[in-house]
Amino acid sequence: MQEYWLYAAVTLLIAVIIALLSKLAQQRDELYEAQQESRRSRLLWDRYPGVVVEIRPDGTVIRISSADISGLNEAANGRRVQDLLSGQSRSVFQASLAQALETFAPVQYELTAKGSGGQELWFRNELIPVLINGHLKSLLIVASDITDLHLIQSELTRQKEMAERQSEVKSRFLANMSHEIRTPLNGMLGVMALLEATPLTPRQRSHFDTLQQGADHLLAIVNDVLDLSRIESGHLVLTHESFDLSELLHRVAAIVHAKASEKRLALQLFIDDDVPEYVRGDPLRLSQILLNLLNNAVKFTDRGHVILRVVVPSADRDTLRFSVEDTGIGIEAAKAQHLFGEYALAHGDVSEALGGTGLGLNICKLLSEAMGGRIGVASSPGTGSCFWVDLPLTVIACPVIWPADREFEGRVLWTADSFSVNRTLVQAVANKLGMTVRSFDRLRDLISALQAGGPDLLVMSRRFFGAPDANPGEYPFESGMKLIVTCDEGNADNWEVPALVNASWSWPVDQRYIQSVFLRLLQGDSADTVAEQVMSSGDDDSGWLNVLLVEDNPVNRKVMEQMLKKMQCNVASCGHGKEALEYLESRRDTDLVVMDWHMPVMDGLEATMEIRRREYLNKISVIALSGDVEAESKKQFIAAGADQYLVKPVRPGDLLTALNDIRQARRHEE
Repeated sequence: MQEYWLYAAVTLLIAVIIALLSKLAQQRDELYEAQQESRRSRLLWDRYPGVVVEIRPDGTVIRISSADISGLNEAANGRRVQDLLSGQSRSVFQASLAQALETFAPVQYELTAKGSGGQELWFRNELIPVLINGHLKSLLIVASDITDLHLIQSELTRQKEMAERQSEVKSRFLANMSHEIRTPLNGMLGVMALLEATPLTPRQRSHFDTLQQGADHLLAIVNDVLDLSRIESGHLVLTHESFDLSELLHRVAAIVHAKASEKRLALQLFIDDDVPEYVRGDPLRLSQILLNLLNNAVKFTDRGHVILRVVVPSADRDTLRFSVEDTGIGIEAAKAQHLFGEYALAHGDVSEALGGTGLGLNICKLLSEAMGGRIGVASSPGTGSCFWVDLPLTVIACPVIWPADREFEGRVLWTADSFSVNRTLVQAVANKLGMTVRSFDRLRDLISALQAGGPDLLVMSRRFFGAPDANPGEYPFESGMKLIVTCDEGNADNWEVPALVNASWSWPVDQRYIQSVFLRLLQGDSADTVAEQVMSSGDDDSGWLNVLLVEDNPVNRKVMEQMLKKMQCNVASCGHGKEALEYLESRRDTDLVVMDWHMPVMDGLEATMEIRRREYLNKISVIALSGDVEAESKKQFIAAGADQYLVKPVRPGDLLTALNDIRQARRHEE
């Protein structure tokens, strides 16, 4: 029995020893693993590129990594971090520590400190709570030196601010230069407009045309430079307004038509039936693109025609294609690829000889892209070019469908013109109306056909009607035939329409107008000759206005006085805003003030605001004048109280339109 208990005791002792040995082995392994982990932690602690600081909840430093920054080394042990910081950095740390103690979540913050050499250092820190069994033991501050990054960011910010200041200075300089250039240019163009209305000899007319071309070219260069600057600086502002597309296209074509007539080129406008009548977009920029393309086409075309065509290129009716086709010298394919680059000259020496700057097409490209569109060209040397631009324009109203009219049933129309594009347009209108059409490109063929009988309507070019070797009175016109004479060179030479001519128009003309002329003539009515006299005093909206002109430049003042007098205005003038206010105080019969902006003593903007502050002057209308084309400048003057804003150089037509708007508004008030 005793042996049994001894055996049992020995067995139990062996088991305990084995268990103890196993436990010791496990603890030895754990101790080894802990030592290894401690070595790794110490290695990370010592080799971390930033700084690691362990602190107590009150901010006291327990230990710090080997990195030495801002005096944080072993000497900092036992001191509070708050006491090692100052100013804004201390406040930032205290706020971050309070947040970490409240949330037990890591908190990120940035602060500055002084380095050992006295330099300013920037740190991005993360304050990490260390939790053991749910209890906060300590916190770790993991700091990364971002001084270099901060310096880079500061330099980038400085460079950005400097670039913005330089851009602003550049914009102000260009605006001032625009005003300084436009002010004398306004006087030049104004005097030329007055001179054009006087009788001129052929030699004087030739000199005048040369001056006009030079002034227009100078104005175009000024506009191109300003637009390029606005686009590059990001100051280009696009409008989004409704406008009559057909009216805009005819106005653009009419502007270029005079230059085309000088070169005896046919300029025609074709608008497809499905092109919308009213759209929403930026009419000013669209006009600018089209004018640039049309002027280039006329410049590089010596014979033939130039066509402005508008189509809907796909089922997407909100995208329109505007194309300008010419029969000019064409462009090589290699050059066409770079045609829209800045300062590119498509025709090399020819472009330079004709006054090209290389800005126009580049601006067209930038403007079309700013409007969400794209631009391109198809061309070949000797066959002409086709420049096109696709632009997204919101459709407001679709074109009115031409009504069928019995007056056109069975009717016959002949068109005679040496320019095929003119014949094509007349023929297209007549075909839509259901008329039978025949065309002639030679006068002798027309006269021969008339021997056998004439049509109901004959649309005849003035070149044929007034040919040097022809006598229209001897043409075999039938008594019932209606004769229409068209003019490529316009009615500017005061051509008196003979009695045998039933109607006349000058190209380009709206297709809707052509239809109305056809209808009136077939119904037996007479159609008036189409003619515009911009400087005429016989306008329907005419009415004498008492005008005060405020302009400091003596040349511009003299020119504007003459223009206003021709437009039925009684004119008084002064040289600055203060003088204007004194005049208005003494004369209460003034209807309108034409106010320049930049003047000594008191400028036009301040003077306009003073007029609006005085209740007894509030009924006076104000038309602002300025060489500043920026949209913001216009808004500023309108906000000050101006009724309208005209940019120098002031065109007579624009001034007359503004005056008629004022007259119309005053009649409504009465």
